[in-house]
This record gives sequence, structure tokens and C-alpha cells, in this order.
Amino acid sequence: IGPGAPARQMESTHPSSTSVLVESETLLRVIDQGFMRCGIIRSFLEPFHRDIARALSVVALDSPDHIEFVPFDPNGLSDYLMSREIDFAVGLSRDGIEEGPFKNEELGLRFGPAYFVGGKGFLVWKDRGLISPKELDGAYVGLRDPAVVPSVESFFESNGMSYDLMVAESVPHLVETYKAGGCDAIAGATYELEIYQRLSGAPDSHMILPVESKQFSMSTIVLEGDDHWANLMTWCIHAVIRAEE
Repeated sequence: IGPGAPARQMESTHPSSTSVLVESETLLRVIDQGFMRCGIIRSFLEPFHRDIARALSVVALDSPDHIEFVPFDPNGLSDYLMSREIDFAVGLSRDGIEEGPFKNEELGLRFGPAYFVGGKGFLVWKDRGLISPKELDGAYVGLRDPAVVPSVESFFESNGMSYDLMVAESVPHLVETYKAGGCDAIAGATYELEIYQRLSGAPDSHMILPVESKQFSMSTIVLEGDDHWANLMTWCIHAVIRAEE
């Protein structure tokens, strides 16, 4: 990737005047140790996130294989980065972080360009005749990912609607509960809802009600202040997107 091409400014959740100071640049340390550690969480998009991380490994270390994937708890993201247990994270949405347990906290995180953008919504039975998620007043809503809870709560409360939530222990449990009438709808990202729709066994009997105002984006996440490392990720994501185009 040549010099002089415009790079999109990476967004930060932390004021620059109080930036987290990184003692040694992650890029130099990664090159010295010969591999990088990527924080990742389990999801339907995990193979895609792994490919993004491998692209970064190619840029930094000339190989897609010089990378170790480390499962981690998103609630401790800053701690994982500060302790060097991971060098960066993938598979998290900025929206989920800021609406979830980290709301109103200054984390000192730096988000790269979005490499995946999606919407949110609800999966419902077609025979209910619903045309808008705003008709779900009083619904019992099932979901799999606890990180979705704040977004669902925000939607119902901002529209003056009542609701009850159920967090399922597994995807099969969620789908079977929904099919048996144990919940009125399933909430989640639209790509997840499409999978649940297929897993229902009768996809034509169900439909997705999108929430127009609820979108999310996924990007790489590093510590703020680690500018060289962040810039490398910015260029890499832009290169991957341009290659796809």
C-alpha cells in the first residue's frame, strides 16, 4: 500500500487529551516476537472475522498463519489489550460496546474503519400479520446474545412499549422455543435472524421486521495512542475492501 493515498481517520471513544499512553509500539513488538494475538468471540461471523485478522497478519508478518486467536470476555476488552494478552480485537460492534456494559465509560479504545455493517430487527411468524416492529407491544422476545439486550430495551422503551426478554442458552434452544410459541419474536442482527429463519425448518412461514434506526458496524479495535499499529490496520482494512470491490 503506497504512501500518499488518503486514509480514513480512525474514530476514538476517548478524548485525545487523556489518551492511553502505550509504552512500546505494538507493531514493533509483534514483528520482534514473530506473531500476533487476536481477541475473538464466538459468533456466526467468526470465520469472516478470522479472515480479516489473517489479512492483518499478512501485512505485518508476511504470512496469514503467524497469528494466535484468543477467546475473550468483551466486558474486559480494555484489560486484555492493556495486559498484552491480545494485540487487537475483531468481531465486536462499536454500537454494542457503547450501548452495553461500557456505556458512558471512557475506555481509551480506538476503532478502525468498518469492515462489516448490518441492521437489527425481529423474526416473527408471517401469519401474525405484522408489518412493523412497533406492533410488538407486550411481546415476549427471545435472543441469544446478551449484548443485544441494551439495544432491544432501548427500542421498546423509546417507543413506549412493554416487553419481556428471554436470553436462550443456545441457538437450538432459542429456535425451538420460538417455534413452540415460547416467545413471540427473536431479536438480533439481521444476518443472525436469516440463519434462525432457515433453522426453523419452514423459512417461508417467518419474516424479519427490520428496525430502520438500528444499525451496527464492526471494526478492529486497539488501544488509543498506539498510532502506528492503528494506522496499519486502517490501511489493511481499506485494501481488503478495495480488493473486494
